Amino acid sequence: MLSVTLLILFLSVSVTVFTTAQVWWGYRSAASQAYSLDVTANEKKTRSHSRLLRDLRLSERPQVDRWLQRIPMAGYLQFLLGQAGIHWMTDQFLTLMVLVWMLATTVLVLLDLPVWLSGIGGLGAAALPVIVALQKKRRRLRLLDQQLPDFLDLVARAMQAGHSFSSALSVVSKEAVEPIGSEFRRVFEEINFGSSVKEGLQSLSMRSTSEDIRYFVIAVLVHLQTGGSLTSLLLGLSNLIRDRQRLRKLGQVLSAEGRLSAWILSVLPFGTALLMYVVNPEFVSVLWTHPTGYLLIQITLGLMIIGILWMRKIIHFRI
Repeated sequence: MLSVTLLILFLSVSVTVFTTAQVWWGYRSAASQAYSLDVTANEKKTRSHSRLLRDLRLSERPQVDRWLQRIPMAGYLQFLLGQAGIHWMTDQFLTLMVLVWMLATTVLVLLDLPVWLSGIGGLGAAALPVIVALQKKRRRLRLLDQQLPDFLDLVARAMQAGHSFSSALSVVSKEAVEPIGSEFRRVFEEINFGSSVKEGLQSLSMRSTSEDIRYFVIAVLVHLQTGGSLTSLLLGLSNLIRDRQRLRKLGQVLSAEGRLSAWILSVLPFGTALLMYVVNPEFVSVLWTHPTGYLLIQITLGLMIIGILWMRKIIHFRI
């Protein structure tokens, strides 16, 4: 029972801390990107990203929306849902998390676990919808990167046919597939409703948090300041992005063996411990029935976390 308690505590705290950090760090990274795109030395930092967040409702009910606006994490969740392409309001997503927490807590109580431990375990389970949203966000951003070069080629061709930049965005985005079509349609709508091209592109960079889209935004903003042929710039940028994607895929192939080794080294200790417990429980139970066993578990988990982070640093590299 003690081993189960320690395991539930460790997993619940780890999952909760990880999901909270991922949501918060994704929001802060996007905000810092939006600020860093200001290419005019004497111009004040743009407020387009704050305007975007301020106009974004967190609930259909005004009273609930006012209450949620006071909670910083609610705004981060809404930002995450937008990046993941999930058309939910924050109150709906929080309701789902509460229902998952209640269900998981009830199941753990029925398994004769203490109420306080069941509540903590349910808290870890409540983070599962956030993990799903994070995975959908990564897949959506990956798809955006894949679609971007072809989209830029079409915009350049439309401009060669006589369209302006904003008009080319409108024409091409209406025919483009999701999710890149909806993202650039939103840029055109913001420009059409009175925002400048700079503000619309900076909002796009904040929403997508993609390096390739950020290169596109920077290139267009520099062109607005310096002039030149935007068509040639977009065609050259699409070729550059394709080369980066090709190198990124090559890096994934070359690091495949290292990633497989990292997974094996990370899972093997837990699998071995579980197998030994099934074969000889008395032999393994010393780890949680003796004070020295507690110390060994703490040292082992600490060293494993360091090793996993180290391996992740080795096999993941930016291109």
